[in-house]
Amino acid sequence: LTHTHNKAILFSTHDLTMALQVCDLIWIMDDETFYAQTPTQLLQDGVIDTLLRSYGLQSHHFTHSGS
Repeated sequence: LTHTHNKAILFSTHDLTMALQVCDLIWIMDDETFYAQTPTQLLQDGVIDTLLRSYGLQSHHFTHSGS
């Protein structure tokens, strides 16, 4: 819809896997930093790894299928 009708859709979720699969741009906020990047950029820049490690989690199963 966003591409065919030139509209923005705001999608709020805590489901990171879904967000990485369906979003063109992801905003992530932690206590000190705000990120606004594509899923590919977030993964390549290590943002996802860093944020998850700060909570004692691993991100080895996250991949970006492209949107």
